[in-house]
Amino acid sequence: MRARVAVILTVVVVLSASACSSAIAPATWATSVCQALTPWRAQITSLNQNAQTEMAGTRTPADTRAHLLSLLSGAEKATETARAAVAAAGVPDVDGGAVIAKRFVTALATVRDAYQHAETTIEGLPTTDESAFYDAVGTAMTKLNTDYANSGVDTTQLASVDLQQDFAKVAACR
Repeated sequence: MRARVAVILTVVVVLSASACSSAIAPATWATSVCQALTPWRAQITSLNQNAQTEMAGTRTPADTRAHLLSLLSGAEKATETARAAVAAAGVPDVDGGAVIAKRFVTALATVRDAYQHAETTIEGLPTTDESAFYDAVGTAMTKLNTDYANSGVDTTQLASVDLQQDFAKVAACR
């Protein structure tokens, strides 16, 4: 059962989401967004690595729940910090800039909410039936991964050629 949870945690590590009120130069906006997302991605990776390490010594569903709750709570907080920073970046001065900025903020809010939902679900699971507990954890983490994957904004698919170029050029975005 722990192996299944470790696999699910690994999937969470691999996933990333990308993510505004005066018009801002496209390169400046892209830089601000990437400067918000880079530490967020690092925090998510670190939280997942810590959870995997802690899970190696886990012997009970209660211990598993505690480690997962720590991961999910930390990820929720990190995502909200990134969402707020992306919102503070403003609106890029490109056609459709307000829509683009809103999609980034919404994507991060969706990821934050997915972490919170998984946390609430796992927190409420009884630990008396080990098999049922791990099955339910697997279901909660699968939903988290699906919500996470569906929330992202692909910076290579932006409607603005200027922003596509800036995301490709800005060092913080690579």
